[in-house]
Amino acid sequence: MFRPTIAASAALLVSLVVLWLPRISAQTDSALTASSASIDGVTLTITLSAEVDTSSSAAASDFTVSAGDSTLTIDAAGVSGSTITLTLAASVGDPDCDAGAISVGYTKSDSSITASGSELSNFSGLTVSNQTDHPPAIASLETDVNGGKVLVTFCEAIEDISHQWSNFSASRVLINGQAQGINDLVTPSKSAGRLEILLSRRGAIKEGDSVSLAYDQSKADRNYPLRDLDQGNKVVETWAARSVTNRVDNPPTLESAAALYDVVTLTFSEALDEDSVPSSGAFVIRGIQHAPSVQRLAISEDTVSLTLSGILSKRGSAVYSVRYTAPSESPLRQADGPMTWPASLPPSLTAARRPRSLWFSPRPSTVRRSRSPSTCRSRRSRRRARSRLAAWRA
Repeated sequence: MFRPTIAASAALLVSLVVLWLPRISAQTDSALTASSASIDGVTLTITLSAEVDTSSSAAASDFTVSAGDSTLTIDAAGVSGSTITLTLAASVGDPDCDAGAISVGYTKSDSSITASGSELSNFSGLTVSNQTDHPPAIASLETDVNGGKVLVTFCEAIEDISHQWSNFSASRVLINGQAQGINDLVTPSKSAGRLEILLSRRGAIKEGDSVSLAYDQSKADRNYPLRDLDQGNKVVETWAARSVTNRVDNPPTLESAAALYDVVTLTFSEALDEDSVPSSGAFVIRGIQHAPSVQRLAISEDTVSLTLSGILSKRGSAVYSVRYTAPSESPLRQADGPMTWPASLPPSLTAARRPRSLWFSPRPSTVRRSRSPSTCRSRRSRRRARSRLAAWRA
């Protein structure tokens, strides 16, 4: 008689289980999670899967923000609606200039972030989309190797202002403290982030010159401003004079030449490579017939010493010339770079093409004038008279 009752109870239990399963599933589906994150400057926003309870609170100490290998400082944290807002102590970089990945993590301690009673789950390594847009920043300032341009490289692409009637007074180039005129501004297509400032004089910058560049945005052309290509088209900000790396590398120049007996000494404008020694046949002495040949050659810092097969005579012409033909192997070259001497001129140089004369050291004294015949006769007469007087006294 109890069998129907047992069967009814079993049926009731099954019904209750079926009714509660959707509720358990719903509670599982409504677990509060962080779905995405983004940052703009100092403000990092975390989007949650649901709106939080009004009683929720967020503690900055429970969050960790990383940029590359660095951990960023969080000044404040807040939660409202379906977002958590973190305020950083300093802005992150523009993604065009800073490729460092940004991520955020959360470990509950002092925070209380709930949605319908469900706590926010801990998470780590959540990727943050960087929406920051700063004005173009300078990556490098340098000259070209010929000394006719100042090259400004920005960390991101800038708009093309090539050959526009820009106001050149916005840029100020100083060479050894003296202002240098500007002919044009060019943004070459092959380098979208580069601005080339063409100076009014070719080769205006010499090797070793001190160069600086300043920019005043208020003087820039309003129709063709310097600005980035993406996002907010931010204009380049004013900057005070900054040092420009001088990349000008001129070939060594011969500053002086002197001959003493059988040694010719050549002094150059900079130190030479002591391991690149041309053969003695690269040098020829000219100025007289049968001039001595160069037998040995030595390089010491900025000096080249040529030892000759004979002594250069002071008689006749006191001035000789030296001819240098750059060999294919081991030419004269600078110690701190690839430049050889000469670089931009034909390999054979003589005094006729450029002053390379050899002077004796010390120079010979001036030849005395010949005496007139009358002067010589009077002096011979006085000597004969003194001789006769000396013989009479004896």
